[in-house]
This record gives sequence, C-alpha cells and structure tokens, in this order.
Amino acid sequence: LIGASLILIHNGISTAVSITAYQKLSGGVYSAVLDTASPAPRAGDSLRINPAGPLRDQIGNAAHPLNRPVLLGIKQIPAGVTAAWYVDRENGRADGIVDAAVVRFNKKVSLQDLSFLVDWGYPFTAKNVRDSGLSYSGTDSMTVNVTLKNAFSPSPGIKTSGAMLVTPFFSSFPGVAQGVPAADSAAPVIDSVSLISDPNCGAIDTLLVYFSEPILLTSSTSPINVLSKTTNTTRTPSFSLLKVNESSAYFAVTEDQAPKNGDSLWINTPPSWARDTGGMYQTNPDNRKTAIVVASRKSKWRDPFVNINPFTPGSDVNAQDGPQGKGTFITILPNCPNATMNISTTIKIFDPLGNFIFGNNSPVKNGNSYYVGWDGYTRNGRAAGTGVYQAVVTIKDEDDNTTSVYKLRVGVKR
Repeated sequence: LIGASLILIHNGISTAVSITAYQKLSGGVYSAVLDTASPAPRAGDSLRINPAGPLRDQIGNAAHPLNRPVLLGIKQIPAGVTAAWYVDRENGRADGIVDAAVVRFNKKVSLQDLSFLVDWGYPFTAKNVRDSGLSYSGTDSMTVNVTLKNAFSPSPGIKTSGAMLVTPFFSSFPGVAQGVPAADSAAPVIDSVSLISDPNCGAIDTLLVYFSEPILLTSSTSPINVLSKTTNTTRTPSFSLLKVNESSAYFAVTEDQAPKNGDSLWINTPPSWARDTGGMYQTNPDNRKTAIVVASRKSKWRDPFVNINPFTPGSDVNAQDGPQGKGTFITILPNCPNATMNISTTIKIFDPLGNFIFGNNSPVKNGNSYYVGWDGYTRNGRAAGTGVYQAVVTIKDEDDNTTSVYKLRVGVKR
C-alpha cells in the first residue's frame, strides 16, 4: 500500500495520492495515512486504485486500468488532545491556587461544543466546566483554557501539585470521551510560616516554612523576602537553610534578622532556589505572600502531620529524610532541628463511622524525628476503602511524664 496506490477524482480531474502508513482493521478493511502533499479528499470525491501503483493482490495482479471508482464519504471524529498541563498564573501572580488547565487539541475546536471533567485526586473534582469557564489561548482555537479556580468541590486551597486527569466531552459526539493526564506546570509557594522562639534552641531562632507541595531546595543565603508590617518596607535577610522535610523547611534566624509578628514572607526570585520534585522552579517574583506567626513554644515537638495524604493502601513510601515502607506515616518533628526528644507515641485509626480499625505503638526514629506508619489495612488485613479516616495521635514526653493528644484527618483512595 505504501506509495502512490490511489487516484483521487475531484471535479472530473484525476490525481495520484500517496499512502505513507496504514493499518489493517479487519478482513479487507484498512486505515491509511495520506501524504500531506497529496490533495485533501472531500465529500463527493471518488477514489480508485492506481493501476500503475504498488497495490497488488496476493498473487501479484495489479488493478484493471478502468477499475471502478468509489464515492467518498466523510466521517467526522472529535479532536484529540496532544498535550495538557495546569498552571498558577492568574493576573500574572503565583498565589498557590491552580487557576486553569490548558488543553491543546490536534485541530480547531468550538467552545460551545465542549465541556470538561477534571479529577485532581480524591476528593477534588471539577465537573461540567463549560461556557464562561472556557476560553481560547489568544486567537489559537486549538488551545483551550479550562478555568479551575472555584471549580473544585471541595476546594483544594493552597495546592500546586498532584496527578490531574482532564477529560473533554463534545456535545456533537456523545458517549465519546477519554481522559488525559495534565502535567504539573505550577511551582511551589509558601503556604504558612512561623518563627519558633524556644529556649531549647539557644540564641538562634528557627523559621519553619511550609510549602504548597513537597520541595527540593538548594542552599541560599537570601531565600526569602520579608515585607515589614510596621514600615511597609521589603528586605532580604540572610537565613541559613538547616533541613528540608517533604513540604517544609527549617531556617536558622539570628535575632537581628528575625521577622516580626505580622510581617509577610515570600520566595525570593530570581535567582530560583525552590523547586518541586518534578523540577518546576518558582520564578515568578509576584509569588504568594504569607503573614508570619511568631510562637513561643514550650513543647519539644511541633504538631504531628500526615506526610502522604490522601494515600493508596499498600503503596510504597520513600520519603526524603523519612522512612521507607508502605502506605503513609504520621511525622513528629522537634521544634528545633538539632534538638533531641525522648518520647513514646501511638496512633489509633478510626473509620468514618467511628470504628477502631488499626493501631500502632511502634514509631520509627530517624535522626531526631519520629514516624508512625499505617499501611492502609485494617486489623483484619483488609484494605481500607476510599474515605476520610481519623487518626488519634498520643505523644508522651518520657522526661517530664506529660501527654498530648492530636486528631488528624487521613484520606484513603483506591
């Protein structure tokens, strides 16, 4: 079939057309790709076999010079997606809220013919985004912006990562839909920040910064900008990076450089120093500003948190500065990166109906941090179903015999 196998007849004029690729579908039915230099067939045209072309039957016979032309019909198919990605760029800012998915099609599309379902992992779903929620990228009618801000239920809040599946629907092709993954093109921002002033830490205070997603940081002497609440002036103090743990980072801060309560902080760029695990650097100077909370803490640890949330039962855990295992784990970090803790801890997991389904009183100690795991299975060995579970975390300070209890929400997806 490859070569000038066919003759196209348009308005009584015959032109040889070449096949560059083909696929056998069934019996004597084939799909073929025509050379782009060949004339484009139209409804009402005819095709016949080129007797001088390479097409032969099984015993080598060429087609008759006057073989019968066949009238062409045109079968419409929906546009296919060639690329998709999500962005945080509304009004030129990087505020940590993904505001759009960008979908690139292989041909022009009509916005009135389209609607979208966007799944960003349980429980974040945007259904039936259409009409005013859609726009072209400039004058390019092959690229569609799908507005996601305020479209998810529930709202994901500050979130710039995660597997997203975008599914376009065409009203002219009911029942034909296929989801495509959207690449992460949103960079991390600061979610929250606190300055921990603790006698156990000595003269150097600790700046604890939470980011919108797991991060990889390069050492920087001026990683963060500070806007003074009282003077409304901006400075870029020298903070020393101490430690990174998934989506949080510790910085050592001297007293003369320390931000004040109510000051706002954001990532200093350029140069870029904060990137996500997929390699997206924060390069937007107008990234999210977050007010600092100055806390004087007497406890030796900060509030525990769930590292992978939601998670899939039995999935592999291979966390930066954390343990390896299955499922997820609850992390307990010291208030000061170099401080030691003498604690015991237990977790109890309860299902959405309040039933106790799992317990663990054997934390894993890694450096000065503690990790308590749940593989996502119940005491009966069954995988927990999709839903939101409650983890009750009990931490006992073995030095002074005091106990603290925390309740956390843990999401499971299957």
